[in-house]
Amino acid sequence: MSPEAERWVEAAKVLAMDPTAKVVCPQRLDGTLAVHDEPCGEGMIERYLICDVCGAKNVIRMRAP
Repeated sequence: MSPEAERWVEAAKVLAMDPTAKVVCPQRLDGTLAVHDEPCGEGMIERYLICDVCGAKNVIRMRAP
């Protein structure tokens, strides 16, 4: 796994537990990730992780908190 992929995995773990945590952008290390949740089925959400500077994003699917 690339170092960037490892940083995305760690960011996802942190933000899955605490969506208000301040996490540095795993792609360019130039901003922080903002979180936006969308329902995606019964009891599930997609949590979008989006850099406030470069726009890099990733999505995790998880049980609704």
